[in-house]
Amino acid sequence: GRESGRQNFQGLGNSHNGRAAALAPGLSPGLLVLASDGLWDALEPAAVAERVARVHRTFEREGLAAAEKGAKLFCEEALGAAREIFGDSCDNVTILLVAL
Repeated sequence: GRESGRQNFQGLGNSHNGRAAALAPGLSPGLLVLASDGLWDALEPAAVAERVARVHRTFEREGLAAAEKGAKLFCEEALGAAREIFGDSCDNVTILLVAL
């Protein structure tokens, strides 16, 4: 359940639930992912890193408009995964990708 996602990042960052952000394995050091627990509860860190890398590659090859579409798809995929896991009680998903 939701606790499995929380255990992966327990103690990282500061928020009401003890976690504000975390680095996913394989994530480019020039990118930061700030996301709600809805993302981390739905996808494994490696899956997050793969999707973020895909959005970043799209940005580099096709520009901002294409990357925005890719980021929206990423969020929709995470929400779909959350629905599969939690059904009607799934959480919302908020993702902020920051290029450093």
